[in-house]
Amino acid sequence: MLTQMAAAVLSAAEDKAPVIAPPAVVMLVIFGVFLVLLFVTVSFTNVGMRHEAHDEHVDPQRTLPAEHHREQGH
Repeated sequence: MLTQMAAAVLSAAEDKAPVIAPPAVVMLVIFGVFLVLLFVTVSFTNVGMRHEAHDEHVDPQRTLPAEHHREQGH
């Protein structure tokens, strides 16, 4: 059984999958994508700070989780 496993590992090591580009190019493309995502994230960090903070509007129709009781039958 050990020889069969060793033969399978050796045969799998011989067959390499085709690649689109060399690993360094793939790494640089992925790094560039993450840099763009970082730039977009940093660009929108001040969106929440444009206006003064205010209290949340109290909605009288809103049901709070504390108001649900098991004996109500819902």
